[in-house]
Amino acid sequence: MDNGLYKVRFETPRGNGTGVVVLKDGHLWDGDSSMFYTGTYTLHDGHFVAKLVTNVHTIAPHKPSIFGRDIVHITLKGTFSRDYGEVTGTAREVPDLDFKAELTNLSP
Repeated sequence: MDNGLYKVRFETPRGNGTGVVVLKDGHLWDGDSSMFYTGTYTLHDGHFVAKLVTNVHTIAPHKPSIFGRDIVHITLKGTFSRDYGEVTGTAREVPDLDFKAELTNLSP
Protein backbone atom coordinates (compact mmCIF):
# COMPACT_ATOMS: atom_id res chain seq x y z
CA MET A 1 0.00 0.00 0.00
CA ASP A 2 1.33 3.36 -1.02
CA ASN A 3 0.93 6.77 0.56
CA GLY A 4 -1.82 8.58 -1.30
CA LEU A 5 -5.42 9.57 -1.77
CA TYR A 6 -7.96 6.74 -1.61
CA LYS A 7 -11.67 6.53 -2.38
CA VAL A 8 -13.48 4.84 0.51
CA ARG A 9 -16.85 3.11 0.55
CA PHE A 10 -18.08 2.19 4.04
CA GLU A 11 -21.12 0.62 5.64
CA THR A 12 -22.75 -0.57 8.83
CA PRO A 13 -26.22 -2.12 9.20
CA ARG A 14 -27.46 1.47 9.83
CA GLY A 15 -26.37 2.76 6.40
CA ASN A 16 -23.49 3.40 4.04
CA GLY A 17 -21.46 6.21 2.56
CA THR A 18 -18.48 7.24 0.52
CA GLY A 19 -15.61 9.62 1.02
CA VAL A 20 -11.91 10.04 0.60
CA VAL A 21 -8.99 9.15 2.85
CA VAL A 22 -5.37 10.28 2.76
CA LEU A 23 -2.84 7.71 3.97
CA LYS A 24 0.64 9.03 4.68
CA ASP A 25 3.42 7.43 6.70
CA GLY A 26 1.17 5.83 9.32
CA HIS A 27 -1.36 8.68 9.61
CA LEU A 28 -4.79 8.94 8.02
CA TRP A 29 -7.24 11.75 7.38
CA ASP A 30 -10.69 10.92 6.05
CA GLY A 31 -13.92 12.72 5.34
CA ASP A 32 -17.33 12.66 3.74
CA SER A 33 -20.14 15.20 3.38
CA SER A 34 -20.69 15.66 7.12
CA MET A 35 -18.04 13.75 9.10
CA PHE A 36 -14.26 13.70 9.38
CA TYR A 37 -11.99 10.98 10.71
CA THR A 38 -8.40 11.14 11.94
CA GLY A 39 -6.11 8.38 13.11
CA THR A 40 -3.11 6.15 12.65
CA TYR A 41 -2.44 2.89 10.85
CA THR A 42 0.17 0.19 10.48
CA LEU A 43 0.78 -2.08 7.55
CA HIS A 44 2.81 -5.29 7.70
CA ASP A 45 2.89 -8.06 5.08
CA GLY A 46 -0.39 -6.88 3.56
CA HIS A 47 -2.21 -6.68 6.90
CA PHE A 48 -3.68 -3.31 7.83
CA VAL A 49 -4.60 -2.15 11.36
CA ALA A 50 -5.98 1.33 12.09
CA LYS A 51 -7.38 3.32 14.99
CA LEU A 52 -9.38 6.44 14.27
CA VAL A 53 -11.82 8.92 15.79
CA THR A 54 -14.83 10.48 14.04
CA ASN A 55 -16.37 13.91 14.47
CA VAL A 56 -18.81 16.23 12.70
CA HIS A 57 -17.78 19.13 10.46
CA THR A 58 -21.29 19.91 9.09
CA ILE A 59 -24.67 19.17 10.65
CA ALA A 60 -26.59 17.18 8.04
CA PRO A 61 -29.99 16.00 9.39
CA HIS A 62 -30.68 14.16 6.13
CA LYS A 63 -27.43 12.17 6.48
CA PRO A 64 -27.02 10.84 10.06
CA SER A 65 -23.89 9.03 11.16
CA ILE A 66 -23.78 5.35 10.19
CA PHE A 67 -22.86 4.67 13.83
CA GLY A 68 -25.85 6.52 15.30
CA ARG A 69 -23.59 9.02 17.07
CA ASP A 70 -21.10 11.67 16.02
CA ILE A 71 -17.95 10.83 17.96
CA VAL A 72 -16.77 7.22 17.95
CA HIS A 73 -13.42 5.47 18.32
CA ILE A 74 -13.00 2.87 15.57
CA THR A 75 -10.55 -0.03 15.31
CA LEU A 76 -10.09 -1.52 11.84
CA LYS A 77 -8.30 -4.62 10.56
CA GLY A 78 -7.96 -5.95 7.05
CA THR A 79 -5.79 -6.63 4.05
CA PHE A 80 -4.19 -4.38 1.47
CA SER A 81 -2.55 -4.76 -1.89
CA ARG A 82 -0.65 -1.92 -3.51
CA ASP A 83 -3.77 0.06 -4.44
CA TYR A 84 -6.81 -1.64 -2.85
CA GLY A 85 -7.86 -2.62 0.64
CA GLU A 86 -10.74 -4.23 2.51
CA VAL A 87 -11.19 -3.67 6.24
CA THR A 88 -13.67 -4.52 8.96
CA GLY A 89 -14.01 -3.16 12.45
CA THR A 90 -16.07 -1.85 15.31
CA ALA A 91 -16.57 1.35 17.24
CA ARG A 92 -15.89 1.24 20.99
CA GLU A 93 -19.13 3.14 21.68
CA VAL A 94 -21.33 0.73 19.66
CA PRO A 95 -19.44 -2.60 19.73
CA ASP A 96 -22.31 -4.68 18.31
CA LEU A 97 -22.42 -2.62 15.09
CA ASP A 98 -20.14 -4.13 12.42
CA PHE A 99 -18.25 -1.79 10.08
CA LYS A 100 -16.88 -2.60 6.61
CA ALA A 101 -14.91 -0.48 4.17
CA GLU A 102 -13.20 -0.75 0.78
CA LEU A 103 -10.38 1.61 -0.20
CA THR A 104 -9.20 2.21 -3.75
CA ASN A 105 -6.12 4.30 -4.60
CA LEU A 106 -6.93 7.43 -6.63
CA SER A 107 -3.33 8.60 -6.98
CA PRO A 108 -1.30 5.76 -8.51
